[in-house]
Formats: sequence, structure tokens, C-alpha cells
Amino acid sequence: EELDLLIHRLFFIYIIFFSLGYYVIQLFSINPITGRVEEKLPNPMEGMTDEQKELEAMKLMNMFDKLSRQQVIRPMGLDPDGNLSSINVTSLDEAVHQIAEQRLSSDSDLEID
Repeated sequence: EELDLLIHRLFFIYIIFFSLGYYVIQLFSINPITGRVEEKLPNPMEGMTDEQKELEAMKLMNMFDKLSRQQVIRPMGLDPDGNLSSINVTSLDEAVHQIAEQRLSSDSDLEID
């Protein structure tokens, strides 16, 4: 059944490609939100030094922090039932600390004596 679905999709793509030609190429330039064909934008980080990139990253983190403090955005996680629930800051800090410890222990396992 999955193979039939895959064959059906491939056949559909084949028909679109050969019947629409140029428009299929434009298909990859369509913004899925607006439905408009958009030109590829240049990379805004091109030509920036590492220090400038780091400064921009810090600005972004400060903006996220401000939105979080104003409760515009909230960190979410999955509860044991698989539903989304808010994560308080202490549990988030604990999770980050636990991940860091796991990475350190896995790095120490890789060391050669």
C-alpha cells in the first residue's frame, strides 16, 4: 500500500514536471505561507566577521529573553502523557545541566588511556 502511494506520488510529480515545465522549477521558490514566488535572498551573514556574528547572536538571545520575561513566549515540553505543558525555569536549568553532564561523561568515555 505504501509502495502504491509512493508510485502514485512519483507519477503525479512526473506529470506535473513534463506538463508544466518552467512552473515546476518555480515550485521550489514558492513561499508556502504567502503562496507567492519569491526571489532567493542573499545570505545576511555573508561578509560579517565572527565578532559581528556573535554580537548578532547575543542581540537575538536578548530579544528571546525579553519575550520570555514578558511571557509573550514560554518554553514548552511534553509531559508524561505526551501533552504540551509549560516548563518552569528551574526544570529547564536542570535539563540543561543534565545534558551537559551526559556530554561530559560521554566525552570522558572516549578518552584513550
